[in-house]
Amino acid sequence: LRYKPAQKNALRYDYLMRMGFEALNRGDESLAEYDFARAADRAPKRELADRALFWAWKADGDRDYLKRLVKSWDINLYTLAARDALKLKYNLGITPELPKGRVPGFDIRDPIQWGSLKRKIFDPHTDMEALAKRFRTAETVGHWTYIKTKAGKDIPQYFPMPYREFMKKLPVKRQAILYAIARQESRFIPASVSRSFALGMMQIMPFLVDHLKKIRHERVDYDDLFDPITALKYANTHMDYLTGWLHHPLFVAYAYNAGIGYTKRLIRRKDLFANRSKYDPWISLERVANYQANDYGKKVLANYVIYMNKLGHPIRMTDLMSVVHLPRLTDEFRAKR
Repeated sequence: LRYKPAQKNALRYDYLMRMGFEALNRGDESLAEYDFARAADRAPKRELADRALFWAWKADGDRDYLKRLVKSWDINLYTLAARDALKLKYNLGITPELPKGRVPGFDIRDPIQWGSLKRKIFDPHTDMEALAKRFRTAETVGHWTYIKTKAGKDIPQYFPMPYREFMKKLPVKRQAILYAIARQESRFIPASVSRSFALGMMQIMPFLVDHLKKIRHERVDYDDLFDPITALKYANTHMDYLTGWLHHPLFVAYAYNAGIGYTKRLIRRKDLFANRSKYDPWISLERVANYQANDYGKKVLANYVIYMNKLGHPIRMTDLMSVVHLPRLTDEFRAKR
């Protein structure tokens, strides 16, 4: 008989997930399923519960886990994959269409004003409905969805598609990856500034701005990146370089977040994205040790799938994941080893 810990043991989610993956590595799928199922009950966030349910299904094959997954309100890599397995349509979230206009006295390019607004959003005494009503304009769609998301505790989920006049000039795949990254980086807030001083809606680091403006033969100040169109233009120029080496949105996401050198080293590892395990390609996602890149890649990939569908190109998560081990379709680095 194998040991089952007492139900009342307050084992943390991350510990149970680690135990589940260790059981998978040993070939003990029954114990892995048990650990993953318990992790789902202890997950602090909906997406983490979905991750645990997905792996419980992978370990056990019980389609009840898939049925629980597709009931999740969160749109993420795991719920999309579950809908693929059950041959269900995707929940594509909400793309708001807001009236034209501007918020009087509010400059979307001013990080100080954004900081002040953000403090109001997180103030428990703020009337969130009144605040959302004030910011219900096309120019402030990022602010409006940020407010609504906070007020609704992430329900429903919004996938804005602003700046169509600029974006529609680009190929569909480029539109989708730029939207996917903008949603993850800043939630479409033009005046975002990170703790590491990444700038604007596309969160471009100052050293990269310096490099890109030479390529573009332009004179720009860092403050210019708070203009959303400028941010998109610079991100698009950077994307030209990244996609010259990387052809899969997951790998592009890793490179945008952690750098192309990191991504090159990552995907050339023999134990990742190589279709060597019965749980590949999914297990490779979990083995990316850089937690930030790990989480970022999953979220951007899910965003990408949603935006591709919204742009009229109905791709599926499982199909995208099924080719990550094929260099001829995904990258230039492994093909040249």
